[in-house]
Amino acid sequence: MQTHIANIEKFSSRKVIEGFFFLMGWVFKILGELFLETCTAFGLLPSTTLYESRYEYKMTKRWEKLMHQAEALNKQRRPSEAVEIYEEALQVAERTFGPEDLKILTSLNYLARILIDLGKHEEAESLYKRALSICQKALGSEHPYLATILNNLAVIYGAQNKFEQAEHLYKQALTIREKITGPDDLSLITTLNNLSGLYKSWGEYEESESILKRTLKICQKNLRKYHTDMVTQLYKLAALYRVQGKYAQCEALYLRVLTIVKKVHGINHASVATALNFLAASYYAQGKYEEIEPILEWALTIFEKTLGPDHLEVAVVLENLAALFQKFGRIEEARKLKRRAQKIRLKYPDRLLSQ
Repeated sequence: MQTHIANIEKFSSRKVIEGFFFLMGWVFKILGELFLETCTAFGLLPSTTLYESRYEYKMTKRWEKLMHQAEALNKQRRPSEAVEIYEEALQVAERTFGPEDLKILTSLNYLARILIDLGKHEEAESLYKRALSICQKALGSEHPYLATILNNLAVIYGAQNKFEQAEHLYKQALTIREKITGPDDLSLITTLNNLSGLYKSWGEYEESESILKRTLKICQKNLRKYHTDMVTQLYKLAALYRVQGKYAQCEALYLRVLTIVKKVHGINHASVATALNFLAASYYAQGKYEEIEPILEWALTIFEKTLGPDHLEVAVVLENLAALFQKFGRIEEARKLKRRAQKIRLKYPDRLLSQ
């Protein structure tokens, strides 16, 4: 023991000790790097530890901030400004990350989505094709994100009247999702609705109706009896019946909608007035004129209380009432309602409301 102490004292100069600790630090650094490489190779570390540099981490935060800014602008109905920010986010991702990085994929998807809204279909198509290629390489051929990209590209093809290409992509997207979730999952609804709308636009009403009935079954299986998502699907099916002149079927669906919205929102909610207005339209088409006036009066009262007397929805009901009064020969009353509706519409020169 004394011999060991003597030996330590012999080599206890400051420089020797400093050299010893420097050497041990170097050894531990090499061992640490080796450990990190081994864990990375076997996927034992979370992705947050895989940033190659502080610069990459900084750019990731920059990209996330830009994406949030762009989405906020889009929600504020400032799409042109949002496009500029999304393009900047895409450039950040392209400069910083690999060509198949999911940040590039996400940027492409969001940017293309807004370009569709702006009617720039060719630009959006180019972005989605690039996104499709990245998605297939990075995530594989059966990933739900791939189904999303296929659906979105199909929307563009539909808008360009490329019916067969759109149909093929919608079906491909459905096949992917059905493999993942099964045939009765709510995640299928969006693509099914889009495919139904495609068939409707091409006059293939039987195919469109079959798909919408399937969406209703999916909603009934997954949602409670009185759910607003059911209302959306009922309106879509009623719209399909309306273009075919099947007004009795429309009436039945609007009555179902009315039951749901009254149960969910109460009898004085704007959604109740909307359902009443559609119901009145189906009665008018069937010649059930005597039942219409009290329904429209009720709808008008609700809209005036909930939305205000100068809202566009009020103008729609006024116009429908005017058409009814004219049918009954109540010309002066009809004129007054038309004049009031016209005054309301003049306050919104840049907005249209579907009848």
